[in-house]
Amino acid sequence: MLQMQAVTEITAPVEAARWPVAPVLTPTWLALNDDCTAEQVGLVVAHLVAYQGHDLRGVTLPEAIDLLIAADELATPGGLLLKDSARAVQVSPGCCAGLEDWRQWVDLLDGRQPWLGHSPSAGVELFTDYFRVWQDAEAAAVDPASSSFLDVPAHLLLPLLEEVRMDLIAFLDVVGAWGAHRRLGRRGAALVEALDASWSITAPLPSAAAP
Repeated sequence: MLQMQAVTEITAPVEAARWPVAPVLTPTWLALNDDCTAEQVGLVVAHLVAYQGHDLRGVTLPEAIDLLIAADELATPGGLLLKDSARAVQVSPGCCAGLEDWRQWVDLLDGRQPWLGHSPSAGVELFTDYFRVWQDAEAAAVDPASSSFLDVPAHLLLPLLEEVRMDLIAFLDVVGAWGAHRRLGRRGAALVEALDASWSITAPLPSAAAP
């Protein structure tokens, strides 16, 4: 079964957080949906604060939320992880790809390449009625057997992206509930708004059919 997941990679140190956070596991891809626990939301918040360049030491949770609300953009490593559970194959975002750019996948419908990162350099090969997504497009250009890939039928791209959008909306609901539990008041609602704005979550996807 072909699936897309919105994921973030926890790369910033979070040990100094003064609120409960989930342990950082290996691999560090964290899927953002309504399965996220309160501690995982706390982990994402701590990671975002540190990734924006702030020192977590001595920062209270309300102060951390204020830092995120004040940011122009909440960039975070990650993007869309594509996997086929039946084949046990997945293609993950490369280095320097960001979750905030997940909607670039829509560009495939216009024949344009989304930015999927490097090292390995994930990339997409465009065919008439499907897209072949390579984990390492540069290596595959030399030796196709050297890189894993998954094929996405063109007519399934928008439905898959809509599932991603719904997962992210559900994650916003989890963040809102977490903020209420932590008694953040208006800060909790403002954090949800900041994440929505930075990651372009709730706006509808285009309805144009794939070529």
